[in-house]
Amino acid sequence: MMFASFGAKFAALVVLATMVSACQRSPDDPVEPEGWIAKAKFEELPALKVQAMKGSPSAARMLARHYMKLPDGENTFEFWSRIAAENGSAAGQWNYAVSLEKEKDSLSRIRARFWIERAAAQGDAMARNRLKNEQEHRP
Repeated sequence: MMFASFGAKFAALVVLATMVSACQRSPDDPVEPEGWIAKAKFEELPALKVQAMKGSPSAARMLARHYMKLPDGENTFEFWSRIAAENGSAAGQWNYAVSLEKEKDSLSRIRARFWIERAAAQGDAMARNRLKNEQEHRP
């Protein structure tokens, strides 16, 4: 009886592993829990840049996070957030929208709204809350 239970657990793990691997965008794009992003090491930056430019949302988010921590990294954070947004990362879409909202011109604010709606459609909690709050406070 215990052996059958082990077999069932093993089969369930194989199915789960298959489902997780099928959800990945590319072989270079690691699976990560929602909202979590690994820290980039300096020696990994060149490879991460290539992965991000090839379409990896998590590589672009790692780069954005890396540059966000630098004193003069605001523009670079915005650049990699935009790449993450374009690569389909809901968190990247939210981050880029927030960066665009800081701009004074109306076109940047219009584009920020575009990215907020995209992020919300993908399930980003902050973007959804923003849209919900806006709807609740409309006259």
